[in-house]
Amino acid sequence: MSTADRGTALVPISEKVHEQVREQHPKVTDRQDQLVVTLVTQGCSIAEAARQIGAHRVWATRVLQKEHVQSYADDLRRASMSALRLRATATAHELLSEGSKRQKLELVQTLLGSEEKQSSQGTQAVQVNINLGE
Repeated sequence: MSTADRGTALVPISEKVHEQVREQHPKVTDRQDQLVVTLVTQGCSIAEAARQIGAHRVWATRVLQKEHVQSYADDLRRASMSALRLRATATAHELLSEGSKRQKLELVQTLLGSEEKQSSQGTQAVQVNINLGE
C-alpha cells in the first residue's frame, strides 16, 4: 500500500510511524504487514483485506491469530492513534489562538462534552450477584 493510500485512509498511518513500529516487530513478514496495514487503515473485514492484497481469507484469518501479528497490529493502531491525537491537539491550539469566537465555543463544548462522557463512563457501578443454590 502506498503512502498516498495511507494518507486518505480511515486511520492514516504516516510512513515514519509505520517504519518505527515495523522495526520493533522483526518477525512480521511483508505480506503480514500488508494485511495488518490494510485492516488498520481501511477498517474493512478480514475477507476484504485479504482480497485487496491478493490473499486468501483463510490465510489472513490464520495470520491474524498469531501472537506476533496481533502484537504488531495493536502497536500500529496505538501509534497511529497517538499521532492523530497530537495532530488534533495542534489543531485545537490553532483554533483557540486564531479561530473565530464561534469556532472556539464549539471546540470547548466538544471537549467538555467528551470529558463528561469519559467521566460518566468511568464511574458506572457494577453489581454482581452469585447464587450458590442455598
